[in-house]
Amino acid sequence: MGTIFVDNLEPQSGTSLTLGASGDTVGLASGASQTFAVNTPAFLAYGNTGQTASTDTDTVVSLNLEIFDSDGKYDTSTYKFTPTVAGKYFLFGQARLNTDHNFNEFQVNIIKNGSTGLARAGGVYGHYDIFTTSVIADLDADDYVQLTVYQASGSNKDITDNQNLTFFGGYKVIGA
Repeated sequence: MGTIFVDNLEPQSGTSLTLGASGDTVGLASGASQTFAVNTPAFLAYGNTGQTASTDTDTVVSLNLEIFDSDGKYDTSTYKFTPTVAGKYFLFGQARLNTDHNFNEFQVNIIKNGSTGLARAGGVYGHYDIFTTSVIADLDADDYVQLTVYQASGSNKDITDNQNLTFFGGYKVIGA
């Protein structure tokens, strides 16, 4: 086996660069890094709005702060993630209400394009419960996703704005 020393590999104009043949593997030396496969776009958002969820109403959760947003695809004013790159995305969300009251129905939902349900966690709410949901979803470049909550307590309830308790995030899945 020989060694080739180069500073840059570029394909000819109009072609792609291929390393190896079908079935070959490409290895990296210990400590080497790779940057050709990345899980972007990616984001993680939370809110500090002191938001209220009305009873018997789907409420988009106001997540107006970002922990990170690799490509600027999460909008902190509309609470929408629009990937602009088609693919499969792992999406996750979590919410908690600021109440110790028990009631029959609470849901945390991830919705696509304002109405299509992608994932839901729901059930009886009891004493500061936290509900979490996740999904791998096919998204087109112009699709958008949001986190919503639904509660049927009979009165309005405040959504917890702690970044460890109510949040929404996602990233593009590599190789899917």
